Amino acid sequence: MRADRRAWRLRADLAQLDADTDDPNDIPIDPSTVVVINDWVPVHFGHHDHAERELALAIAERNRQQRRSKIETRRAA
Repeated sequence: MRADRRAWRLRADLAQLDADTDDPNDIPIDPSTVVVINDWVPVHFGHHDHAERELALAIAERNRQQRRSKIETRRAA
């Protein structure tokens, strides 16, 4: 199913690229000649405000406490 979705998405993207490209010969894009390179661009780092930062710190502290609790429980057993 993932392969089908990937193929469908590739065909849709190539169709859009073909529509956006000015080709005087109107040669359709051949999928076997296309190289896809992932280009990731970060859009945001960090937290939006102090409240998000505090929430992230609280979650991290809770996770640390849970790990400590599991370790102590294993040692006690």
